[in-house]
Amino acid sequence: MKSKLIYKLILLLFCSVFGNSINSQTIKTHDDYYNSQLDLISDYILQFPNNSQLSIAIVNKNDINFIGAKKNHGKFLLIDNKDSVFEIGSITKIFTSTILSRLAIDSVINLDASIEGILPYKIKQISKDKIPITLRTLANHTSGLEFEPSNVNVSADKNPNNPYQAYDYKLFDEYLQNGLIVFNTPGTTYQYSNLGYGLLGYLLETFTVKEYETLFQDLVCEKYNLRYSSTDYIKVEKLTVHSIDTSGHILPHWNCNALKSSGGILSNVNDLSKFLIFNFKDDSVLDLQRKMTFSKMNNHTALGWEVFKIGGGKFNLNWYYKTGGMGGYSSAIIMDTKSQLGIVILSNISAYNKSQNTLQLGIELLKNLFIVNKENLNNCGAPFLEMALKEGWGTWGKSIHDSIFIKASKKKSLVGIWQKPSNSRSHLGINYETRTFMPNGKVQSDFMGNPEIDVWGYYYASGNQIEIEDIGGNACENNGVYKYFIDNDTLTFKPIQDNCDGRLNGLSGKWMRKK
Repeated sequence: MKSKLIYKLILLLFCSVFGNSINSQTIKTHDDYYNSQLDLISDYILQFPNNSQLSIAIVNKNDINFIGAKKNHGKFLLIDNKDSVFEIGSITKIFTSTILSRLAIDSVINLDASIEGILPYKIKQISKDKIPITLRTLANHTSGLEFEPSNVNVSADKNPNNPYQAYDYKLFDEYLQNGLIVFNTPGTTYQYSNLGYGLLGYLLETFTVKEYETLFQDLVCEKYNLRYSSTDYIKVEKLTVHSIDTSGHILPHWNCNALKSSGGILSNVNDLSKFLIFNFKDDSVLDLQRKMTFSKMNNHTALGWEVFKIGGGKFNLNWYYKTGGMGGYSSAIIMDTKSQLGIVILSNISAYNKSQNTLQLGIELLKNLFIVNKENLNNCGAPFLEMALKEGWGTWGKSIHDSIFIKASKKKSLVGIWQKPSNSRSHLGINYETRTFMPNGKVQSDFMGNPEIDVWGYYYASGNQIEIEDIGGNACENNGVYKYFIDNDTLTFKPIQDNCDGRLNGLSGKWMRKK
């Protein structure tokens, strides 16, 4: 249940994978896109042992395209494995929080009530600084609990190849009564916890007097038409792909036992892609599940889902994702509900292979899908570098270049290329930053030391006041408003309103015009 924390085939082969779901006109229009997706997948799987498999669903609104890939004797083969079942590891947590959200919507439970009194015995510690653990803090990894129960090694020592198999409810009860410690004040600190989700599932079982599998089938699978998803290995054994370790040896199925609500579900891309599409529709349970519950630094979490925040200002995107890792499987699910795009990746590749990063592959596949679907999006801006370059940031055609320097020759003009020493990034070997104000209202920032634009967006200047809106790169979510002063070739900013520390610190100091 390891947490968390990318790609040449001819078009004929591509058509054999996607079948009738794409017509010839679509293929002709987007063949470069689909070939690039296959390149990503090929490059990824060829890093791994023979018999490695990837089962991938690419979701575009209501359309689902499946890609099955296998490495066989060093070659990349396309196969049909959309119905093949894999252990999904921590993606299970998504469904545990779906059950939680359903019970909350039905007013069966209160997300913010203390967990005290649900189990028939007293848990050793349920609060810190007088703040109790709640169902919500268990679901967003802010409960303050450790990664997994400290006595799980009792099970792992019995069978290292199936480390949770012997971790039954008797051991879990013993830990909860005698070993559980709350390390951080609940609700204040993100700390990923398999224990937290194991406890959450146990509490839901106890509260409803139903086993987790029953809750999962009744409240999730039946509603969202998931036909081949279960915590019961026997039900799906004939469809399950053998898992392999880093050397290609077959591994046994992991039985998560008392911690099944943290990582015990098996599923396939057919089921998971259908679940994504339900997230694109009006659904009170899934809407509640996606509401942000904690945001601090780079940790943004809903209920079960973790969130990438991409872009800034009015172009801000939320990409919901979850990864899963088991001894012989790794997986990722990622979606953009605003654009109704998503990627599901399941594999029989060990989560402990050092090259394994299904999330990075998923991000690249979704980014390519987002870019090729740009014409279907409203006000998407240019949140990715590829889009920014096409739309005029970072490209210095003669007309743009000349217009900047013509305007920059006027001493009071903000248009120009400005530079200042970078004290805040000197530890990275970056000596100075460059901020370029273009005559068309575009602005970009370069943290010198790499060849790419680091931040791009728009500026709106009136008098000596300026508003800056980041839309891509290391973007800030909200706009910043400043007073600015130009004295010959020196530019100084004075903040009026900006809650983005990175931009605030970056703009401070004196900027010198580059000539």
